[in-house]
Order: sequence, then structure tokens, then C-alpha cells
Amino acid sequence: MSLVKQLQQADWNAFQELYRQYHAKVYHFVVKHSNHSIQAEDLTHDIFLRLWEKRATLSAEVPLEAQLFVIARNVVINHYKREVLKQKVYNNLPIEKPDFNNPDDDLPSETITQLHTAIEALPPKRRQIFKMSKLDGLTYEEIAQTLAISKSTVESQMVKALKFLRERVTHLPFF
Repeated sequence: MSLVKQLQQADWNAFQELYRQYHAKVYHFVVKHSNHSIQAEDLTHDIFLRLWEKRATLSAEVPLEAQLFVIARNVVINHYKREVLKQKVYNNLPIEKPDFNNPDDDLPSETITQLHTAIEALPPKRRQIFKMSKLDGLTYEEIAQTLAISKSTVESQMVKALKFLRERVTHLPFF
């Protein structure tokens, strides 16, 4: 039975064999198109996940490698479309950030106190990521490189941090 037919029948061993055979090729394809090894690893995993999700639609007449690289190309293209959209949104955000250490800011001192307390209540790694982003002004990409984690990890930690802060601090119009 072909590897495609085994995948279509949700054969996990067939998927693992496919992963062993093609992981390096897919990874190098993604690195070539992204020039970022951590991001390439995340995208490579996304590609294999997408292959597993689409296993029922695979064609037995088309070489499996060709189908895998079509999926890879689409995942990379969609990733860059999202990145371009994020950059457009980011570029349209106001540049001024409040200075939490400046008592002359328009924020009431009670809000600043609440904010400092809430930031210190964040889990240590999340607090570090939050401070690097909001106080040091680093991009998610820079934070990911500095901490040797993926950009998506930075993004998810920031989402959690901001949600946590919104729940605990009143009157935060800039978050």
C-alpha cells in the first residue's frame, strides 16, 4: 500500500515515516524562503500539521513530495501575508508610548501603581517579555532572538500579559 493511501487512512506510522523522510527538505525549503531558523522550524511543523489535516484530500496520482511542497509553499506565502498585514497595522499605531516612570504623564498615580503591581504579578518569563516589548521598545522578532524562543511564543505571551493587565488595571486606554 502506498504512503498516500496509508496517510488517507490516518496511519500514524506512515505519517512518522513521511516526517522522517521529508522534514529536512521541507525545513531547508522554508529557511531558504524565510532566512530565519527559529521561524522556519515553526513553519515546518505547521506544514506537517497541515499535511495531516489534509490527508483525506491527497491524490494517489500525484507524487507525495510534490503535494507536500505545494502545502509548504502555501504555508510560507500565508505566513508572509500575515506578516505584511501585521506590519501595516503596526505602522498605523501611534508612536508615542506612555512613560510609566514619568509622573507628569496624564495617567493617575493610582493607575500607575496598579499597573506596576500587575506587571510584577505576571509570571517571570511573561513579565520579562512584556517589559522588553513595552518598556524597552523591542520588536517581537528581537525579543524572540534575544530569548531564543519563537516569535509566536512571544506573541502568545504578550496576548496573555495584556489580557491579564486589562483585567487587573482600570483605565488603560493604550493597551
